[in-house]
Amino acid sequence: MPSPIDPLPDERWYCPDCGNLNDSSERFCKSCGKVR
Repeated sequence: MPSPIDPLPDERWYCPDCGNLNDSSERFCKSCGKVR
């Protein structure tokens, strides 16, 4: 079971499905659309 998404220190986050790096203000993955 994958762990919950841990935000990076600068609040950016990696999508657990596709691995895309998203900005802190993005609620949806820019690459695949997954909700943070």
